[in-house]
Amino acid sequence: MAEHIKLLRPFEGQWEPEREIGAGSFGRVWKAARKKEGEKEYTAIKEILIPGSEEVLREARFEGLDEEGAKLYFRGILDQAEKEAAFMGKLSDCPNIVRFYEYEVRERKEMGEFGWALYIRMELLVPVREIFLERKFSVRDAARLAVHICNALEYCGKKGIIHRDIKPDNLFYDPKTDTYKLGDFGYAQDLSRATASKKGRPGTLSYMPPEVYQGGMASGQSDLYGLGMILYRMLNHFRIPFLPEYPAPFSPGERDAALMKRLNGEEPGEPQILREQEDEEKAVFLGRIARKSIAACPKDRFQSAKELRESIQKLDLL
Repeated sequence: MAEHIKLLRPFEGQWEPEREIGAGSFGRVWKAARKKEGEKEYTAIKEILIPGSEEVLREARFEGLDEEGAKLYFRGILDQAEKEAAFMGKLSDCPNIVRFYEYEVRERKEMGEFGWALYIRMELLVPVREIFLERKFSVRDAARLAVHICNALEYCGKKGIIHRDIKPDNLFYDPKTDTYKLGDFGYAQDLSRATASKKGRPGTLSYMPPEVYQGGMASGQSDLYGLGMILYRMLNHFRIPFLPEYPAPFSPGERDAALMKRLNGEEPGEPQILREQEDEEKAVFLGRIARKSIAACPKDRFQSAKELRESIQKLDLL
């Protein structure tokens, strides 16, 4: 239910939520619409509740915070979330990053609740995860996606921002421009801020480099590794390294074991699709690029998004 958006009416109540299109650790995302000059237009609105639930509030009180202390504590979380929403605006000039329009904070006391709701309005796009489920990606598709996200990572690097959670759930597609885009900067670090190094271990295990799993700091190269994992999986029937070859089934235990092999530093083999397209030299080279992108040792990988992008572009697949 979109009860908060409907009752709190962010953005002057112009946008009417139609349906939930995503949910994650940092909130829910809604498709919303409005009428403008007789035409219907759409946007995406991300809703972040602080605190996220009554259970979180009870836990804070269990830790010894009274009502005023809890308010100060969660106000600090809100301030941090507002800063992260604001720096999204610094990235809107890049065509391969989800466009940010505006954000607004509403107090939930209007609904008889403690806390705030942060709303972030963005362009409405198609989640790449949905595309993965609907159709088979070609080698050309994989190359195009990787180059577009390399563009986004290059731009982030120039702005001093590390995304820290590169995975299919955070990639989007604009069918109007045939463009792939990077979104969801909830885990991102702005290196220009003094507190940037204080966040805990970021990301998702399936796309995390071994050195970060083993306690190292995330970096721009960590983002590049996550993109390499996506590229590898696109060339491997979306399977992570060390699993049985498609279409053989696998168990949850086999998946866990495959994940730990990679995180503990074993070198992945070549993606399976290459052996199915031995006559396509470009597919072979793209597979080598994907494998190099997720080498166990950081020095054996591509050292920048530009280097990875140029290696793919040399294949003339786009």
